[in-house]
Amino acid sequence: MAEGRRVLQWAHQHGYSVEWMAEQIGFSHRTPARALTQDLITPGIAEALYRRFGIRVRATSYPCDDDDNDWDDC
Repeated sequence: MAEGRRVLQWAHQHGYSVEWMAEQIGFSHRTPARALTQDLITPGIAEALYRRFGIRVRATSYPCDDDDNDWDDC
């Protein structure tokens, strides 16, 4: 199962919205929503999910290497 989908499934099982989770880990709603639905999890998001929720996911994207600089991690 893809990392992002696994996190979304976990959130749903625990009654958490992506908006609430984003707020808890210190990101704007758009960043984690995009990361999880498109399986573009940055190292910063992966670390934040582990620190706040104990969810271990591996980073699947390193956006600072891309031209897309709208991520909070860059």
